[in-house]
Amino acid sequence: MAFADKREAAFWLDQSGNNNDWTNNNMQESDISLDSPTNNFSTFNPIDPHGGNAATHSEGNLKASSEGSNSWSRSSFHIESGAYYCEILSLSSSGQHAIQGNYGNTYFSWTDNGQMVINGSSVGTYGSHTYGDIIGLAIDRDANTVKFYKNNTLVYTGTSLSSGAIKVGSFFAPSSGSAIGNFGQDSSFAGNKVAQGNQDENGKGDFYYEPPAGYLALCTDNLPDPSIADPSEHFNTALWTGNGGSSQSITGLGFEPSLTWHKQRNGAQNHLWIDAVRGIDKYIKSDTEEAEATNTTFVTSFDSDGFTVGNNSVNNGSGETNVAWNWKANGSGVSNTDGDITSTVSANTTAGFSIVSYSGTRTSAGNDTIGHGLGIAPSVVISKSRNTTGRWVFQHASLASDNYLQLNTTAADANSVSVGAGSLPKPTSSVFYGSYLYGLNVSGENNIAYCFADVEGYSKFGSYTGNGSSDGPFVYTGFRPAFVIVKRSSSSGSWYIHDSKREGYNGDNDRLQADQSDAEYSQDNVDILSNGFKLITNSSFFNGSGNTFIYMAFAESPFKYSNAR
Repeated sequence: MAFADKREAAFWLDQSGNNNDWTNNNMQESDISLDSPTNNFSTFNPIDPHGGNAATHSEGNLKASSEGSNSWSRSSFHIESGAYYCEILSLSSSGQHAIQGNYGNTYFSWTDNGQMVINGSSVGTYGSHTYGDIIGLAIDRDANTVKFYKNNTLVYTGTSLSSGAIKVGSFFAPSSGSAIGNFGQDSSFAGNKVAQGNQDENGKGDFYYEPPAGYLALCTDNLPDPSIADPSEHFNTALWTGNGGSSQSITGLGFEPSLTWHKQRNGAQNHLWIDAVRGIDKYIKSDTEEAEATNTTFVTSFDSDGFTVGNNSVNNGSGETNVAWNWKANGSGVSNTDGDITSTVSANTTAGFSIVSYSGTRTSAGNDTIGHGLGIAPSVVISKSRNTTGRWVFQHASLASDNYLQLNTTAADANSVSVGAGSLPKPTSSVFYGSYLYGLNVSGENNIAYCFADVEGYSKFGSYTGNGSSDGPFVYTGFRPAFVIVKRSSSSGSWYIHDSKREGYNGDNDRLQADQSDAEYSQDNVDILSNGFKLITNSSFFNGSGNTFIYMAFAESPFKYSNAR
């Protein structure tokens, strides 16, 4: 099958995390592999090297060749569940050439001299592989096994996988020589073999050898259906220009929001957070410590397809451009008695989001539990005192227990115990902890919290390590992001916001900062891709070498359905 035109080829390229421009990738029609615009197979990802040097890629990103010592290449699909099979044709007869199965924190590598290496240590010799050998990898994320085959003969099964979150399947890591991968699109390996035409049990793919029973080709048709097929039913971004004289309805969200976060784009105005639990006439500002205030014109109603703004100069000034990020919960909320403190909870369990209002009880350092209504442990909890001045406390799953960030400041993560507030443990499937911290659990004082849980294909809350290069890390989310916040957690740095609506294309993803009232700033820091985002700056605040950064991201489209942006 040939591609109909360059646009179709560009669609396929974006599935590998690459930019959607034919000429920028130096592509020729002969390089294009046999994907279709409705079923895309994994390739090697040229923008996601696993340390060291990136390998050189050709043959539609299916051939990887050494670029010197320690050149690596990884697949564009990452396995979070299910069982998948791929083949790699070795084109090297000597050197430190390894085929790798990567399970998050556990790495299996089979070198060309036969050594099976787990996390850098050899566990024995299992026969060598050389030029012309086809190495099969069968990775079962659910059973936590990886199997290595040589020319269709099983040579090793790895079962000693790390506990905890094991989410990533990466298949190839050469440090010299070259190899060609087949994730189901070409059993001839770009003409180096005679195609055999074997398919998986779903009738997908073109493999040299028949995949083991139960293992599938790594293609979008074989990815599980996401629980949220259309993320815009739960999160959406709104853009509008103020009219400066009367109220106006902002429509097109596709749902009635329960939380709306507003920011003027072309002028310095505070960030306004308004939700259905506190009431539409109440707002708090993420760039200050100020207590909740009342205004009847910022938002006058939450509507079935958006919201209405009133006559004011903050988010409806004449000619002023504005953005609002919106989440769907469940209206004004219901009583929840799961924790020590009875709370009012508005929960959207499908999308892993809840708004929680509660009153503090403590008169000294310590903590109490508060129900969040999600049924799974949230990865992010953002809390703020309402009727007193106090900082925004931001808990994130990537931070150590008891540690937190402050949404209204640039400060690095801190420890709640060290500031004398008491411990701040990780949330559970039913409760989070309210400590005596910046007024968040003080007797008689009211508080609000926003809880977010990971939902595969819709939301992701993780971390990455900067490399200090304009060719920065690629962060796999499993969806094309609609919204990304990045914050350096290991030292000071602002909260940088990018979304897919304000400019709508890579190369001009303007930023806003949650901790500052500044106008939108034109600076290219990230590329938004079909399966995640990539840092394209060496700025220390986004990509400082060795620095740790946390992020929160929401989807525009699950990877199964994503196309080029």
